[in-house]
Amino acid sequence: MAVLPCVLFSAADVSDAKDLIKQLLDIPELVDNSDQDFPQYEWKVDTKYYTAQVGLCAVSDQSANLCRESPESIQSLILYFDAEEEKSFQFFDKWLPFLAEHKPEVLIAVCRHCSDFTAIPRMTILNWCIENGFELVELKPDLSDEEEEEDDFPETVGVARIIQALHAHTWPNLVMKKDGPSFCQSYLSELMAEDVALPPSTTDGIVNNEHNQDICLKRTSDSTTIASCPDTSEEPTVSLRGESNNVCTSTNNYTKTDDQSSCNQTKPDNIFCEEDLSMFAALGSEDADQGSFEVLFEKLQVMKEKAQYLPHNQRKQYAEKMAVSFWKAIGGDADEIDGLSDTDEES
Repeated sequence: MAVLPCVLFSAADVSDAKDLIKQLLDIPELVDNSDQDFPQYEWKVDTKYYTAQVGLCAVSDQSANLCRESPESIQSLILYFDAEEEKSFQFFDKWLPFLAEHKPEVLIAVCRHCSDFTAIPRMTILNWCIENGFELVELKPDLSDEEEEEDDFPETVGVARIIQALHAHTWPNLVMKKDGPSFCQSYLSELMAEDVALPPSTTDGIVNNEHNQDICLKRTSDSTTIASCPDTSEEPTVSLRGESNNVCTSTNNYTKTDDQSSCNQTKPDNIFCEEDLSMFAALGSEDADQGSFEVLFEKLQVMKEKAQYLPHNQRKQYAEKMAVSFWKAIGGDADEIDGLSDTDEES
């Protein structure tokens, strides 16, 4: 049986890893139909735009056969811990040698709940995640009723957030449901709608700057906040990977500060890098193929994330410019984008 691209679940107690798989698959019990040393529980990723067959595997540690025999198949590593048990969190360090050699694109640390008062303080966990490029997801985050009422755009949490992150990954065996202008226009429209709707308060996280610019850390609680201050001479980009030791948490504990306003005075005309424009041109050529649109699928997600870190008054301009630039490149009907502009007029 061939090894599928897989998501590796691991915990100090492997039964916790299996419980996560059951929650993701939404089934009461796991049925092992494999005769391999590392049973794969097959998961069909089925989104609006693509499908992919993925293997979900639970292992005790990095010495598992799968890690030794097929490390290249591991697309994501999800580590579970109990914030009330220090040993379960110390277990994470056992994976660092593996991560130093292999770099799964989706890295998630999962716990039921953590706070400043758990045995492992929340800041300790977040610092580890930042240092090692993980996203922290709480299955049962502590959200007050007041916070929920005030939040018009509640953040996805728990298993739903894990699924969301895995859906955003570009699986090597994905099969696009459609291709061509009509498909891409639909996807672009959704990206634009989401980006324009996001208020500044939802653009929490850390910007990953490929030019190794400084990261400014400030915490919202206890008069501190986390933010990034990129050098305005270079354009920041957002990565879904953990290679730059950055993290986004699944609960709104971080927010941008006023320090960033001076960092983000970027004109939409300069937002697109040469690589972005080259991609649009390639897609508009006669020899654009299915592979090109698969690249686009990944690229648009990155550009969407990038847009979230722009000042609120520039986000709509960026989304429109992205849509119009792409639509013109592939020779789309001008009537379809009537009312949109790829210039940097102020809204």
